[in-house]
Amino acid sequence: MRFSKDLAKRLRFDLFPRKDFFRRRYRLVGTIVAIAGVVVWVLLTVTLRQRQYLPGPVSQNHATFGGRCEVCHTSFQNVRNAACEECHGKRVHSTFEQRTPECRDCHVEHRGAAALLTIGAQPCVECHGNLVTTNPHPLIQTSIATFAAHPQFAPLREGVLDTAALRFNHKLHLTSDKVVNEKLTCASCHEQEVKGRLMRPIVFATHCQRCHKQEVTGVGEDGSDGLPIAIEARHDTPELIRPDLMAKLVVAAVDHPEIFEAQNSMLPGIRTRAPADASRTLQDYRAKWIERLERELYEPFRDQQPLLEHNKRCFLCHGQKGTRASGDLPIVVKTGIPARWLTRGEFSHGRHELLSCATCHGNVERSSATADTNLPPREICQQCHVDGSPQSARTTCMTCHLYHDTSKDPLVRRDRRKEVRLETIKSQ
Repeated sequence: MRFSKDLAKRLRFDLFPRKDFFRRRYRLVGTIVAIAGVVVWVLLTVTLRQRQYLPGPVSQNHATFGGRCEVCHTSFQNVRNAACEECHGKRVHSTFEQRTPECRDCHVEHRGAAALLTIGAQPCVECHGNLVTTNPHPLIQTSIATFAAHPQFAPLREGVLDTAALRFNHKLHLTSDKVVNEKLTCASCHEQEVKGRLMRPIVFATHCQRCHKQEVTGVGEDGSDGLPIAIEARHDTPELIRPDLMAKLVVAAVDHPEIFEAQNSMLPGIRTRAPADASRTLQDYRAKWIERLERELYEPFRDQQPLLEHNKRCFLCHGQKGTRASGDLPIVVKTGIPARWLTRGEFSHGRHELLSCATCHGNVERSSATADTNLPPREICQQCHVDGSPQSARTTCMTCHLYHDTSKDPLVRRDRRKEVRLETIKSQ
């Protein structure tokens, strides 16, 4: 039989934890560690100074400042907007925003140029996912979290038309066999600007004049003979066209004296005619012909005639404002062609140059009215820009939208930019 007394004899009470080296000298060890930390800090301060606190290298965009952290930082504080605005100037997003985010909320320094400049969708969605503004009737969508939920582009929404005061027919120019000078394509008139982002404006002298020469001869309304030569009018306002025509009439009189001579010939194919002009003075000559030239140049547009049977001069494309008395110059309606359509978005034709024009502008060859915008709808863009797809083009907000300078007016941007002298940067 085993008794508890016998079992108790096996227990040893002389075994207990003994202090090891660190336990016996913990004060000494703590003091050594503290002194070593101070020494390391002093060495880093002497050699690296403030750079010892950098979580990463300064991006190339801010490499000018080198290790002078005080240019942007205040001790023990995050970078403030005022420090950024010393070089970048004040940037405006919206006058209706309730809170202006700090620059650092989107632009993270010391993590490479990609983190500084490439902004994801999350900072934008924080506000625009459930937008609250000081404007009681905001003009933009108040809930956008993904590109899949993006509203239709403004120029293509229901009821929105091209309001340009100009008659133009894409279908006629692209498909008609009446255009004999050349076979027109989109590239015949639409050219990318140098940066490849927008299209250059359509200019009459560059894109239209080769087919639509504004030549007039002063043929009378009764079919009576006009000048034996054609005079080309400049593409400008009537106030500037008139003196230009008068100057060209004088040149025509000097270069072509046959205008004032009769033509009598028995040769076949040459018609006998009286002098084209019997004026006694230069004033009479110019007054007579300027009236006939302008009558031909400003012949009214007649809706009941087929388009190709119209005269090919001013009011084929332009509109006339109001009525005018005999002899008065007409008032031409300003065309008002928009320089850009997506005023709140950025688009680069250069980045899409591998696509044919018809891929995005497939309705152009069927467009016969100026009111047609002919822009690609959102659904076309979403064929390539797909949320969550690894093979998709980018769908972040910054792909198409800029936070800063929403006016897109280069003059406004120039005024907002704050110029800094190089000496000022070096001395900071």
